Amino acid sequence: MKLLGLDIGTTSICVDVIDSETGEVIATSNVPNSSFIHTAKPYEKIQDPARIVTVAEHAVEAMITKHSPIAAIGISGQMHGILYLNAEGNAVSPLYIWQDGRGDLEYKDGKSYAEYMSEQTGCNLATGFGAVTHFYNSNNSLVPEGTVRLSTIHDYVGMKLTGGKEPITHVSDAASLGLFNVEEGVFDVAAIEKLGLIPSFFPKATGGFDIIGKTKHGIPVAVAIGDNQASFMGSVREAESSILVNVGTGGQVSMMTDKPFNNQYIETRPYADGKYLLVGPALCGGRAYAILERLFRTIVILAEGEVNTMYPVMDKLSEGYRTLTNKLEVSTLF
Repeated sequence: MKLLGLDIGTTSICVDVIDSETGEVIATSNVPNSSFIHTAKPYEKIQDPARIVTVAEHAVEAMITKHSPIAAIGISGQMHGILYLNAEGNAVSPLYIWQDGRGDLEYKDGKSYAEYMSEQTGCNLATGFGAVTHFYNSNNSLVPEGTVRLSTIHDYVGMKLTGGKEPITHVSDAASLGLFNVEEGVFDVAAIEKLGLIPSFFPKATGGFDIIGKTKHGIPVAVAIGDNQASFMGSVREAESSILVNVGTGGQVSMMTDKPFNNQYIETRPYADGKYLLVGPALCGGRAYAILERLFRTIVILAEGEVNTMYPVMDKLSEGYRTLTNKLEVSTLF
């Protein structure tokens, strides 16, 4: 059988077709996620969910047309972010992504929104977590009228591919929103209510790889999982004895475990089959390369040149590093 994988990343949207027996990648496509919305608020990082859905649907349709029959579709995507849905399952807000900084703004008594929530609930929360974004929005009258549910972007894309009206969230994503009991696999209703939030806004969570519906072609679509868990699942052959270093827009160091473990540097994230991932997350990974590309592109434009992307040029230049007569030195500071 041929299976299709769709990943909704922060800066790109990728579709793969693989052979289910051998794991061979038959085809792949990668298109920029050009959905960022300009905002005057420096802490605000938002994207257009309608644009994301359009790009994702076109990419999936092209692969189905070229490589049919497809037996099933799996989805992963950027974790932590949220958008608001109405009763019809349509977005009524932008996507607030994991880079959104409103949770670090001051709330009361010198504490940020994220710090206050962590202190009140005992949960380890940070800005960018969906629950933190929602708490800020709730306290600043920013929750759109008609909202009945929160959703991740990849759950939303799954809904649009299958015609669903209500998101079903895998525990790997539910935990990334915050206010989630990792060991019990449910949202912490007491913590949610203590903060004055409405528990029913939070999506239903499942620990299994449920089929959420079928596309118009009749292809089953599985519940979306977090991109961190998907990268571990797809990259590691011996899960119990491996450590995965993954560099995307951010970066993670991940290993599988039977038991939860938390400190200020390590997160426990739900994985599969009752297992967990211990994750050391970094906010900046490939984003550093993106910042460098933007600098070069800006310089070219200021010099009255025309360029859409500098990545091919940067890649070509980097290939020649072995021929440098002077030693290459790297500093990972901005």
